[in-house]
Amino acid sequence: MATRIVHLGRSNMVQRHPGAVYLYAPGQTICLTYGKITESANVNKFAEVFEEDLQILQELGEIVYEHTVALPRRTVIEINVRKA
Repeated sequence: MATRIVHLGRSNMVQRHPGAVYLYAPGQTICLTYGKITESANVNKFAEVFEEDLQILQELGEIVYEHTVALPRRTVIEINVRKA
């Protein structure tokens, strides 16, 4: 998800893992990790997906990957991000 967030707070650098939500400042994006992790660099995590929602996140992530990277098509995919 593209964003204009600027992180000015304390860092919480962790290894990527499914369910981690982190800010990728150079690309101004919020990243939700949903499956196999191939990058080893630490990231600045600021949120975590609820355990009970990880399966749904993985399914959504695979759909988004398929439609945007593997077989790109112009499709609108709506998601709702809510505060707990």
